[in-house]
Amino acid sequence: MDRYLKDGLLDIRFISPIELGVDKHAFKIMDMIEKDRVERFVIDSISSFESSVSDIQKYKDYLWAIAQELKRRHITTIFTVLNEDLFSPLVITKAQISFIADNIIGLRYVESESNIKKALGILKARGINHSRDLREYEIAPNGISILGKLDKANMLR
Repeated sequence: MDRYLKDGLLDIRFISPIELGVDKHAFKIMDMIEKDRVERFVIDSISSFESSVSDIQKYKDYLWAIAQELKRRHITTIFTVLNEDLFSPLVITKAQISFIADNIIGLRYVESESNIKKALGILKARGINHSRDLREYEIAPNGISILGKLDKANMLR
């Protein structure tokens, strides 16, 4: 990651929607994207913003507007959502905003055969038939590996 930062291929910024407010935050994001000719964009995470907004509809409208504008500009966008219970079922958010995303990938931990494993599931893939399997994955220095299907019979949770 250091190499990408040094070469100007990766830029990490903290822009607080709570401090700026929704409208200024959206303007700042779009201004940055235009100036820097961004092709891929990540908001990590929308969870803290969701919990601080009193008007859920304004929060949904904000995310919808950001997502649609980035989509219009053909910018690959990832929104991350924190799941506070490490072993809970795959849940997107309390605000029910899955309509905003074309694809949703859920990551969680499972207990399987007396081990804690990382599990990945495709919750949504708009317009295509996708696997409904829960699969184990590993993150290593050389990348991410998607492993075999997790057998429900062996899961404790």
